[in-house]
Order: sequence, then structure tokens, then C-alpha cells
Amino acid sequence: MIRMGTLKDIRTNIKNLSEWKWAKTYEKTAPHWYIMGFKPSSMYYGILKFKEYIKKNGIAEKFFSKYYNVLIIGEYKYWVMGSYKHKSVSLNRAVYNQAKMR
Repeated sequence: MIRMGTLKDIRTNIKNLSEWKWAKTYEKTAPHWYIMGFKPSSMYYGILKFKEYIKKNGIAEKFFSKYYNVLIIGEYKYWVMGSYKHKSVSLNRAVYNQAKMR
């Protein structure tokens, strides 16, 4: 579960998440890790809450032809795919310098 609070709290909580999986499908085009949250789990709602935090505190970056809100914490960039209307959402992270948006 991702707990909101100060940026330090968020960094600590994200660092402690152990469910990160390598996105094999995007290994060559957009190397990154992800965590899935499925409705109605606490992870699902935690990821969506983090998405709101990214929207308020992150920056917009272009990936191919579309802009996404991302949050840079240390060497990683984070973004969320999905919304409350979806049955699942994903929290994604990539090494910031390695995954410069195209």
C-alpha cells in the first residue's frame, strides 16, 4: 500500500514496495518496472491516490505523441496508467536518464 504524506514518506513507501516486475514487453522501447493494483484492493486505491499526487506535484512529459504526468524521485520517474473506471491500474517506474521520454 502506498501511503501519502510528505515526499520523504512517499519515497520510503515506494522504496519498500517489493512487487515491482520488469515490463518485458517494453524492454527495448520503454524499459521500466510496474506494479499492478486490482479493484477493490488497497494497492489499487493507493496507486490511484498516488496518481492524484503525481498530477498535483509532477511534471508533464511527452512519450511519443502523448503527454503523461510523471514524478521524479531520486533516479526514478514514476507514472500511473489507468483510472477509477478501470478494473486494474499500474504504477510504473523507470530509471530517469535511461528512459527519457521520446
